[in-house]
Amino acid sequence: MTEHYCRQCVELLMDYVEGRLSPQDKVTLDEHFAKCPPCLDFMRSYRETPRIMREATATKMPVEVKQKLRLFLEQKKRMQ
Repeated sequence: MTEHYCRQCVELLMDYVEGRLSPQDKVTLDEHFAKCPPCLDFMRSYRETPRIMREATATKMPVEVKQKLRLFLEQKKRMQ
């Protein structure tokens, strides 16, 4: 498939993942994914992003790490 078509796939990805594409558009994208491993990998990672974010934000940062991070960011801000 062409790079142009791959860009079109990316533009339709949210609708694809959320099931809002027409049946024909979904079939067309499924056919493209079957022939284009990079687009398939991208779609899979795109689909997993919300779960990854939920897991990452559900974890509490230890107080010591939070304090060190805040100090580091304050120092960086002063350097600018």
